[in-house]
Amino acid sequence: MAPMSRMLPRTAALCFLLSTLPNGSSRADDAYFTTTGVPEIRITLSEAAKKSLREKQREYTVCTLVENGGAPLQEFAIKLKGAAGSFRGLDDRPAITLNSGRYIKGREFHGMRKFHLNNSAQDGTLLHEYIGSALFTQAGCPVAKVGWARLKLDGRDMGIYVLKEGLDQNFLKRQFPDPSGNLYDGGFCQEIDAALELDEGADSKNANPPRADLKAVVTACREPDAAKRQAALEKLVDIDSLFTFMAMELMLCHWDGYTGNKNNYRVYFDPKKANQMRFLPHGMDQLLGDINYPVWGHAPALVPATVMGFPKWRKAYGERLVKLRPLFDAKNTDAIIDRALTRLGPAAKAQGGDNALRQHTELGNQMKNRLKERATVLDRLIKEIPFIAVPPTFDTTGVATLKITDWMPQKATADARVLPAENGDSLEIAVGPSKNCIASWRAPVLLPKGNYRLETRLKPEGLVSADEGAGIRISGAKRTNKLAGNSDWKLATHDFTVANENQEVVMVAEMRATAGRLLIDPKARIVRIK
Repeated sequence: MAPMSRMLPRTAALCFLLSTLPNGSSRADDAYFTTTGVPEIRITLSEAAKKSLREKQREYTVCTLVENGGAPLQEFAIKLKGAAGSFRGLDDRPAITLNSGRYIKGREFHGMRKFHLNNSAQDGTLLHEYIGSALFTQAGCPVAKVGWARLKLDGRDMGIYVLKEGLDQNFLKRQFPDPSGNLYDGGFCQEIDAALELDEGADSKNANPPRADLKAVVTACREPDAAKRQAALEKLVDIDSLFTFMAMELMLCHWDGYTGNKNNYRVYFDPKKANQMRFLPHGMDQLLGDINYPVWGHAPALVPATVMGFPKWRKAYGERLVKLRPLFDAKNTDAIIDRALTRLGPAAKAQGGDNALRQHTELGNQMKNRLKERATVLDRLIKEIPFIAVPPTFDTTGVATLKITDWMPQKATADARVLPAENGDSLEIAVGPSKNCIASWRAPVLLPKGNYRLETRLKPEGLVSADEGAGIRISGAKRTNKLAGNSDWKLATHDFTVANENQEVVMVAEMRATAGRLLIDPKARIVRIK
């Protein structure tokens, strides 16, 4: 199998990604998470509240909150939070959840009702959640906003915490046109077939909600008939958003997320999309640990594993990896970290002087290097993704037309140039400095038994033939057409026979030359011949 390669020029691809974010990604509280500086949050607790947090750690009690020396905010709700690796008791360095509107209806804190102060027990850089949020946002996936705060808890200076927006009704209002759908908490290492907690939705006050939407997806995933299984999943799951969610989790080495570990996730059923399931990222405090973390063939969770069982969806997921790869270019990731350091620097210096500032700067530089290393690994991993053959769609006249994304480059000569052409509408093969080019573009398809003709337009420019020049064929067959020299677009054809049902056939547009280049119209046609 030939490898998958990047299809879009980096700068153009990144600009495209950043220009196509959903409208919901602009939020009323954005300024709070982008303004230079780290706020100071002081929390005071009554003796009764302290007793409650020691004995009933995950139940809300009341506190008073003061931000940057302002007016006290009474009756703020507070509880402890954290899983196995990050939970700390009240008298240690706890992670906490705060809720501004639990006891005073309608009150918000910078546009939020619920937010978290995370102790980053597993992230000494204080950057992982911020990086994950920034990149998921750029990819177009709804995700919590992330910033920082210096916490003083009952007179104790706890240092800098990660401040993270809560995933609640306010979050849904900012991210989705209709926030009335069901929002489930994935809990700790639970699959979607577990009794997930319903955080928002019509039955959220019910201690044991019916969870009919979750159960329907589970049933679809376990449907024994492949055609029925695929049809059900297309109806119940936002497959396109799932590709982005999966790709970003794996590209960020988020090993403790849903795709890789059935952990740290939320699920929203979007009423505006016929209540389709959508996964939301969470708990990204352990990113980029294993720099060689796989992006292909590693999806043990139920929904990703089921979706990846279908060839056309495997292919679409591979294409999504290619599309998202430019987000990991150093220019983009360095800028994300620089924005973080601009905010964290003064707070670090105020807390620990110049040494603390130098430490934060060094940690930021280490993260920049880590992301550069990951980008290099991603290039290798993406190139290793195999071709995925899928059945083409024939129209009523018996013609199937390929798309530019169906074609993947392959070259036997290392310095051959095999890229999308500058005009963006065609594919190119060009001779490199060695003046010896053997290269091709290939498109694998699954075809039923029958007779076919492959046809597309080719345009040679200064092409000096070596042996067979340029032309089209199917893999494994001898080519009977040949182009060289200079010409306008010419139609090339190749007839072939498929002997077996659902046989993989690879369409090939190739060039063997010592000079010049070949332009290929990617909208090749596969024609049934009676």
